[in-house]
Amino acid sequence: VFEIEIKVPYDVNRQQISADGKPADLNVGGILILPKGFKLASKKQISPEVKAKNKGVFISPYSTEFDNILVVGPIAGKTHQE
Repeated sequence: VFEIEIKVPYDVNRQQISADGKPADLNVGGILILPKGFKLASKKQISPEVKAKNKGVFISPYSTEFDNILVVGPIAGKTHQE
């Protein structure tokens, strides 16, 4: 089990339109392609420290066929620059 840090460079002054129609901070996300044979660790393989550090970060496999491709987000860009 290992950690990956992803940097999402963007202009923090940009905003998006929220559900109520008002300007809001951007949400960000990404696609992470791991080498074949690698996949997202199961919840029981992840330490409590890493779980706490990544609380609120949504990561899921792209599909059952391509479990080495992970979708990350959407997450609050303002608090997740890295």
